[in-house]
Amino acid sequence: MNARTAETGAATDDLEGQIHQAVVQREQVPGPFPDADAVEAMEEPLHRLIGATVLFTDLASVSGNGPALSTVGLSFLAESMNREAVRLFRLYHGHPPRSP
Repeated sequence: MNARTAETGAATDDLEGQIHQAVVQREQVPGPFPDADAVEAMEEPLHRLIGATVLFTDLASVSGNGPALSTVGLSFLAESMNREAVRLFRLYHGHPPRSP
């Protein structure tokens, strides 16, 4: 692993830690609306969710070209979108979504 990769990995880990910490703090402070820290922490999951939906749409539109690849890709993107949506929900509401 080169220095740039190590820096990028460390930055990603740090960002993940910051988002997790914001989720924990939001869940400890009840209220109808998130504070400025929670709103700021929503930015990265929201960007990821938007990116995943664009990729999901692109992959779904060409899914007839390779069923094995499209199934794996669609499953991965669906899980990624779900994870980021749950993070956003927890940051906004201060608790995880209830199961349907």
